[in-house]
Amino acid sequence: MPVTRIAEEMGNRLYANSVVLGYLIAVTKLLSKDVVKEVLAKNVPNKTVKDNLKAFEVGYAKGEWLR
Repeated sequence: MPVTRIAEEMGNRLYANSVVLGYLIAVTKLLSKDVVKEVLAKNVPNKTVKDNLKAFEVGYAKGEWLR
């Protein structure tokens, strides 16, 4: 999966971490999607919460597609 490209298209390559996190959670189901989103939102800068959650969702959708 072209994680860096996806993040750059969202406006910041730093969102790559959230893309990968979403993908990992979708594929492994190690944790609840909602719990991870809640923790993510509490641990990124306030101004990037919306975009990080969007990046997470993109990664999650890619992972779900594989299942």
